[in-house]
Amino acid sequence: FKKYKKKNLGVGILLNRDVNYLSVILTCLKLKIYYVPFSRKSSKININRQIKESKVDLLITYKNNKISFLKKKNLKSSRFNELAYIIFTSGSTGEKKAVPITYTNYSCYFKNIKNNFQKSFKSKSLIINGEISFDIVNADLVFALLFNCEIYITSDSNNLYELYHM
Repeated sequence: FKKYKKKNLGVGILLNRDVNYLSVILTCLKLKIYYVPFSRKSSKININRQIKESKVDLLITYKNNKISFLKKKNLKSSRFNELAYIIFTSGSTGEKKAVPITYTNYSCYFKNIKNNFQKSFKSKSLIINGEISFDIVNADLVFALLFNCEIYITSDSNNLYELYHM
């Protein structure tokens, strides 16, 4: 994965909801390359449009039931400097729109969460049930990283039985 590290590298993630998905997110953050979380529930048309709009260089997905790195040819834009990740809005008011989050934004969020919850947040574990392509999961990751929580992830964000069981 490190061989792909370069300025403004973008990684699209189209995996199942599991430890591999979270590992790729954390690796991207560590290497300071931006990632774009995609939902396997989205249509191929939506995913292809989002891949093109987010200008990812690499798509991590499945090929023949194995995790595969697919190179993409995209032209970079200066607006992608210092990006941590790009999420797409839910599309409730029309077509989904890309929302770029910089490392400066993400760092400020970390500091704010730490300052406001340091004394009151006591959990040792955190369950991620939200759709990974939504921003709430990034908030969950911040809490888990800041407060050294174990992370549990449901295999399907719509499976309330699994959430209850966890």
